[in-house]
Amino acid sequence: MFPFSARAGTPAAKMPPVPSATIKARASALRAASAQANLSHLKAQIGKSLTVLTERGGLARTPDFTPVRLAGFEPNKIVHVTITALQEGQLQAVSNRTGPVAPAYAVAAALQP
Repeated sequence: MFPFSARAGTPAAKMPPVPSATIKARASALRAASAQANLSHLKAQIGKSLTVLTERGGLARTPDFTPVRLAGFEPNKIVHVTITALQEGQLQAVSNRTGPVAPAYAVAAALQP
């Protein structure tokens, strides 16, 4: 999020300026709404079984790119997980499988027609 800054020669540059206090108040309200929407999204994931792509440092990503903490997997693996909790703003997950985990490139290749 960033405040508008007029560019000479554009139609928006001809519009009357908005007071600085209004700009700050609107930006603050949008940041608060964004934070609330993100928190609602994260809470809605708890208990779901999802497929994630593992990354470095115990991080994984859901298909919609939501970050998830998942320990014990090397990067670039597709893992089936259950989202167990939301701690300090991050989803926590455990693996649903005990068998081998497929590398992401193998899963992508299998999906090719």
